[in-house]
Amino acid sequence: MYNDLIGATHKVTRGSIGIQFARDFRARSNREYGFKNGVLVQLVQPNGPADKAGIKALDIITTVDGRSIKDGDDLVNEIASRRPGSTIRLGYMRDGKPMDTTVTIGDRDKCLLK
Repeated sequence: MYNDLIGATHKVTRGSIGIQFARDFRARSNREYGFKNGVLVQLVQPNGPADKAGIKALDIITTVDGRSIKDGDDLVNEIASRRPGSTIRLGYMRDGKPMDTTVTIGDRDKCLLK
């Protein structure tokens, strides 16, 4: 963060993949969708990084670069710390099947759902 502030733009840039999830949805979704860790995707920004990588609403993001994701805060911390333009490997569940994809991190200021 310090290097971003003293750099040419004097701005801290946070990463995003352009999804939305409910923070208080975990206990209910665990029972309903049968997962212990991860994040249930509610909305995907059209043409955003996650959409381009094939992530859809109701997918459950379970890992980032092989590291297990506990909850939404864990996912946000993992993604926000990445530089826009870098790539990550997302593991997720769709219809009970494990899948994975590569996502290019976007700029949080440009990946806001409206």
